[in-house]
Amino acid sequence: MANLPAEHDYTLLGDVLRKVESSKEYLDKMAPASAYNRKITAALEKITYAGMLANGADSNFQRSWFAAYLEVAGSKPALARLAAILDGKQKVPGLKVSRDQRWAIIATLNRQDHAGSAALIDAELARDKSDSGQAAAVGARAGRPDPAVKEQWLATIGDLQTKVPFSRVRKAMDNLYPARQTALGELTAAQRLAQLPVIDKVAGPVFMRSYGPAMIPGGCTPASVQRLADADAQDKELSAGARRALLVAHQEDARCVTIKQAMTVSLR
Repeated sequence: MANLPAEHDYTLLGDVLRKVESSKEYLDKMAPASAYNRKITAALEKITYAGMLANGADSNFQRSWFAAYLEVAGSKPALARLAAILDGKQKVPGLKVSRDQRWAIIATLNRQDHAGSAALIDAELARDKSDSGQAAAVGARAGRPDPAVKEQWLATIGDLQTKVPFSRVRKAMDNLYPARQTALGELTAAQRLAQLPVIDKVAGPVFMRSYGPAMIPGGCTPASVQRLADADAQDKELSAGARRALLVAHQEDARCVTIKQAMTVSLR
């Protein structure tokens, strides 16, 4: 927070911003509603928005800061600002919002269930009827914090005979369980783990390369780590790719718990 705004090397800026986003994702998994997370969210929103404003003359730098702002935005003022940027009521000097960036804003607003965000998806689809627009709409809808939406997409993902194009199924998988929705993810965690060996027997490696990282559940708790360890011990017939994804998920979840236990601030 002290030094990042002064970074003028594009490669280093991108690398550090990605690490900041990863750190914020850990915090969202650990304690999405904690006072500490709210404090960090506000600080990161301030820094990344200031980075956007300070780099209006350099589109590459500004895009990096804007992408980071989308990843860390979580407060009502920040989401309202994104909505205003989307509809043109607020201008950021130098920022020309592309079609992809519009969809990224809409996805962020829907993940947070910002007021009116669901309607933005259909409105944007009326402007963008491309295949990529259709896929982006799927991602935005799948990311909404709605248990019914999660169940619907979980059924579609598990139906290997579905008529939904794989590009859209993959987009749904990538957006279905964001870090801030760990509690929602827990509702279907056991179901997804039980489904893993069943799908792995039928689906090919291309499908499983997307399914494994996106759908194997972590929860950043000792119980979720043990759940993955149990699945690894029980599912002896997994393909090499699926087993690797399960082992990586187990390692990552254990890492999250280790970090959480090492934190010296209150996460309540």
